[in-house]
Amino acid sequence: MVECMQKLVFTKTHLVVQSTKFLFVSIDEVTTIDCQGWIVVHIYVVEGWKHIHILLTLEHVLFGATTKNLIKVILGSLLEYGDLFETNLVSN
Repeated sequence: MVECMQKLVFTKTHLVVQSTKFLFVSIDEVTTIDCQGWIVVHIYVVEGWKHIHILLTLEHVLFGATTKNLIKVILGSLLEYGDLFETNLVSN
């Protein structure tokens, strides 16, 4: 069931990203009460004067919140969804 829902959400996200001319990526790093680091990767698009916010992924930061490690985690999560962005870049 979860896999089906994930596929539907990804398909909808892919359609929204394909149809936009501008795409913004935002990252927010948080630390939980038990001192675990997490990164939330959001994408934003503007569609018909509406600002649409999409949660792309939530990534666990395992080896500390150093600049080098955060960049590695962020790039890894964006590469995981590379075809989502590649289609947008090619079509626009």
